[in-house]
Amino acid sequence: MRRVGQAGIICSLPILALLVAQTAYAAPSPAGPAKPATAAAAVTRDVSYDGVRVSVPAAWPVIDLALYPSTCIRLDRSALYLGSPGAQSNCPAHAVGRADTIWLRPAKAGQMDQQANPSASQGARVGTLAAQVSVEAVSHDKHAQFVTAGVQVDATWGANSSSVDRVLASAVASPAPATPALTSSATAPTKTTAAGPGAAAAAAPQAAAPAAPAPASVGGAAFTGKAFDTCAAPSAATMRSWLSSPYRAVGVYIGGSQRACGDGNLSAAWVAAVNAMGWRLIPTYVGPQAPCVNQSGLGTISASSPSAQGVANASDAVTQAKRFGMGPGTPIYYDMEAYNPSAGCSNTVTSFISGWTSELHALGYKSGTYGSPGSLMTDMSSRVGSAGFAAPDDVWFAHWNGTANTSDQGSYPGFPDGYWAHHRVHQYSGNLYESWGGVGVSIDADWVDGEVAGVPAKVASSPYEVAFQANTGSLWSWGSDVHGDWGQKMMAGTSPSITALSGGGYEMAFQTNAGSLITVGSAGTGNWGLGMKAGTSPSITGLSNGSFEVAFQADTGILWSVGSVNKGAWGLGMKAGSSPSITALSGGGYEMAFQANTGHLWSWGSVNKGDWGLGMKGTTSPSIGQ
Repeated sequence: MRRVGQAGIICSLPILALLVAQTAYAAPSPAGPAKPATAAAAVTRDVSYDGVRVSVPAAWPVIDLALYPSTCIRLDRSALYLGSPGAQSNCPAHAVGRADTIWLRPAKAGQMDQQANPSASQGARVGTLAAQVSVEAVSHDKHAQFVTAGVQVDATWGANSSSVDRVLASAVASPAPATPALTSSATAPTKTTAAGPGAAAAAAPQAAAPAAPAPASVGGAAFTGKAFDTCAAPSAATMRSWLSSPYRAVGVYIGGSQRACGDGNLSAAWVAAVNAMGWRLIPTYVGPQAPCVNQSGLGTISASSPSAQGVANASDAVTQAKRFGMGPGTPIYYDMEAYNPSAGCSNTVTSFISGWTSELHALGYKSGTYGSPGSLMTDMSSRVGSAGFAAPDDVWFAHWNGTANTSDQGSYPGFPDGYWAHHRVHQYSGNLYESWGGVGVSIDADWVDGEVAGVPAKVASSPYEVAFQANTGSLWSWGSDVHGDWGQKMMAGTSPSITALSGGGYEMAFQTNAGSLITVGSAGTGNWGLGMKAGTSPSITGLSNGSFEVAFQADTGILWSVGSVNKGAWGLGMKAGSSPSITALSGGGYEMAFQANTGHLWSWGSVNKGDWGLGMKGTTSPSIGQ
């Protein structure tokens, strides 16, 4: 569904990577006895890095990140990576798939604590070396930190782990570095075929106990506004630079067996830091795909146990979310790439999604799904309300039509707009390269009107909520239900209005920087498509039925009200530069107060008092309450 086009070309792996003499060297493996063609007879090379030597397939490119710090560490292309990348990697907007890869890099204190319980892996060995080991079978990841060398190895695999197990089993202490060597592969190789069962089983790392979760810094939060997604998390410095962009949420991949870009900058500290900047996150997990998936070479769901696989992947997704400080209530979106629907394949997919959703709910998390409106969204829509189908809480559909909204029923009637209302994300453009604050990133662009990871719910610190226009020009709310920046730009010189809703939560009304009326909050987001008079502000009140009504001066100078009653134009002229006020009445209905174009105070609504015969000062506005 999402393609890597011109924006991804800049992320190609370097064809030749010179290994630093002081750090790494490569040499052919010594000749040995001839082996049958069916055995693991592929030519290998020995590569050393900071005191650790492994044997890898000779066809693999060897990428020295000290020489190429902006290289994207791609897990969908077989390769050996050495060292630490730079702060900002040139990764594509999107890539899906998994190959056999090895990454040798400096170990950092506490790094394995985030991936495994070290006490549970004491005494493990990788090759001949003592190591702390973590195995994530569902995600197709293995991690080992060598006890004496100060080196960590990260391994990923595609269909099975036998190839990387052989590499890990070859690990030995390295002699002094020799003459540097060039890689010999001119293109990204295909994944090496596994040699057969048990080739290195004795030396393969054993699974360790799961990590203790990082303290949660985010939970679920509603968000409306622009977002972007990219294959690897940008650096915190890049995220700060991108505060000059129109985006205020970012999609990040947190795990999955088909994840093509690694953690990179992503960590619990990164999540806390960018959240403190005002960013919201769209956590994404990409595991096995539909059996009829359009893209070749991907791992697929087993038609014999789709629900159980959905449960297993959801459990792993929560483990990864906790590792990154994403607590209960966080929505996790499953990336299901576009597929060719059929009765059997569609049933397999929806059974998997049902298992995914049920397990996330059991673990206290929200369920989201990403996919094509023509396959996943249509298949799920046809099963909403059906016995046995657990629908996700939020959906994220990809249709690159350039329209920043969450409606797609006109193009895909099988995906009705009434389903998942205010619980949608629309990826409306892709394969982009944008630069903000002097920093460029390859992205896909999204419009969000749904749940994301943000500031978690907390004990009320005040008995009220405040809405205001921040000095950045954005709408903010703060108080008992802290939200922060809503990512909505306001018209200069105007103020928002806020009201409590009888069913809980609150709703705000404001004039956007484009001059139109918007409502946002617990009742959802609405662009009413109505122009407001320059320099004026709306007024909103909650009604006893749980909804709300908004009064405002339209750009025609006429008093309007919209909401659950949706009156429209009242045919009453208002004083230029003044704003109305509205209040709910205990007996039902509402009343509005405003300065008429005659300069007199008027009230109108359910009581309809009319002209009070009292003059008002200049462009001032009244306030009404009960």
